[in-house]
Amino acid sequence: MIYLSEKQAAEHIGVSRATVIKWMNLKDNPLPYFKWGPRSIRIVQEELEQWLEQYRSEKKIEKLADIKSA
Repeated sequence: MIYLSEKQAAEHIGVSRATVIKWMNLKDNPLPYFKWGPRSIRIVQEELEQWLEQYRSEKKIEKLADIKSA
């Protein structure tokens, strides 16, 4: 399993760290993450990729850039 910080997750998929944090705070279907100590979080790479595919299909979004504004 590969664990990513917000910054690493953002770099992995080509968005900003702020976008990843926004996705983690969505009311409906937020990006899954867990706390890794008192001041940091981690995102499982496989869960990130699954979440993106699900989000794309639910919102009928073709390009990753369009998810930012959805």
